[in-house]
Amino acid sequence: MATSDNNQDKNTLMADEKRRNIALNAAYEIDGLSSLIQKELTAADNTEISYLRGLTKRILELNSIVMSALDDERESTGDLAVRFS
Repeated sequence: MATSDNNQDKNTLMADEKRRNIALNAAYEIDGLSSLIQKELTAADNTEISYLRGLTKRILELNSIVMSALDDERESTGDLAVRFS
């Protein structure tokens, strides 16, 4: 039996509330640390800083996907896949 994206998403959310909160809190901390790195890299005078800025941006994008997958029932699995690619 085929299920809609919304039903599938509800089934993939973590049932264990404590485990979900640990993962979500870790994701929020990653977000904060990545934002701090980007804030501190205000003068991109050399190539290494530019690469680090790009890596940090991707980390923030991936972390946002993780947070949405854990905690946002409104975002479908299809939408998450598009953001991931």
